Amino acid sequence: MDITKHNLALDQLEALVDGSSYRGVLQLLAEVASAKADHIRETWQDEALADAHDKIAIQLLNAGERVQRLAY
Repeated sequence: MDITKHNLALDQLEALVDGSSYRGVLQLLAEVASAKADHIRETWQDEALADAHDKIAIQLLNAGERVQRLAY
Protein backbone atom coordinates (compact mmCIF):
# COMPACT_ATOMS: atom_id res chain seq x y z
CA MET A 1 0.00 0.00 0.00
CA ASP A 2 1.46 3.32 -0.99
CA ILE A 3 1.63 6.18 1.51
CA THR A 4 -1.35 8.04 0.03
CA LYS A 5 -3.63 5.01 0.31
CA HIS A 6 -2.24 4.27 3.76
CA ASN A 7 -3.01 7.78 4.99
CA LEU A 8 -6.49 7.66 3.45
CA ALA A 9 -7.15 4.36 5.20
CA LEU A 10 -5.98 5.85 8.52
CA ASP A 11 -8.28 8.83 8.07
CA GLN A 12 -11.20 6.53 7.28
CA LEU A 13 -10.53 4.34 10.31
CA GLU A 14 -10.25 7.37 12.56
CA ALA A 15 -13.60 8.63 11.25
CA LEU A 16 -15.17 5.24 11.97
CA VAL A 17 -13.82 5.26 15.53
CA ASP A 18 -14.98 8.86 16.02
CA GLY A 19 -18.44 8.01 14.69
CA SER A 20 -18.79 4.82 16.69
CA SER A 21 -16.10 3.43 18.97
CA TYR A 22 -13.17 1.04 18.85
CA ARG A 23 -15.59 -1.71 19.80
CA GLY A 24 -17.91 -0.70 16.97
CA VAL A 25 -15.08 -0.83 14.45
CA LEU A 26 -14.00 -4.25 15.71
CA GLN A 27 -17.59 -5.46 15.41
CA LEU A 28 -17.71 -4.23 11.82
CA LEU A 29 -14.47 -6.05 11.08
CA ALA A 30 -15.95 -9.18 12.62
CA GLU A 31 -18.92 -8.88 10.27
CA VAL A 32 -16.54 -8.58 7.32
CA ALA A 33 -14.66 -11.69 8.43
CA SER A 34 -17.90 -13.62 8.86
CA ALA A 35 -19.17 -12.52 5.45
CA LYS A 36 -15.87 -13.58 3.90
CA ALA A 37 -16.22 -16.98 5.56
CA ASP A 38 -19.70 -17.38 4.07
CA HIS A 39 -18.49 -16.29 0.65
CA ILE A 40 -15.56 -18.72 0.75
CA ARG A 41 -17.84 -21.59 1.75
CA GLU A 42 -20.31 -20.83 -1.04
CA THR A 43 -17.85 -19.97 -3.78
CA TRP A 44 -14.75 -22.01 -3.10
CA GLN A 45 -16.00 -24.78 -0.78
CA ASP A 46 -12.83 -24.28 1.26
CA GLU A 47 -14.01 -25.13 4.75
CA ALA A 48 -10.57 -24.72 6.35
CA LEU A 49 -10.16 -21.18 5.05
CA ALA A 50 -13.75 -20.32 5.93
CA ASP A 51 -13.22 -21.63 9.45
CA ALA A 52 -10.12 -19.44 9.76
CA HIS A 53 -12.21 -16.38 8.90
CA ASP A 54 -14.88 -17.42 11.39
CA LYS A 55 -12.20 -17.71 14.08
CA ILE A 56 -10.95 -14.25 13.19
CA ALA A 57 -14.51 -12.94 13.56
CA ILE A 58 -14.78 -14.47 17.03
CA GLN A 59 -11.42 -13.00 18.08
CA LEU A 60 -12.45 -9.56 16.82
CA LEU A 61 -15.70 -9.72 18.80
CA ASN A 62 -13.80 -10.82 21.89
CA ALA A 63 -11.30 -7.99 21.41
CA GLY A 64 -14.20 -5.56 21.12
CA GLU A 65 -15.53 -6.72 24.47
CA ARG A 66 -12.12 -6.32 26.09
CA VAL A 67 -11.64 -2.85 24.58
CA GLN A 68 -15.07 -1.81 25.81
CA ARG A 69 -14.12 -2.71 29.37
CA LEU A 70 -10.84 -0.77 29.11
CA ALA A 71 -12.22 2.37 27.53
CA TYR A 72 -15.24 3.02 29.70
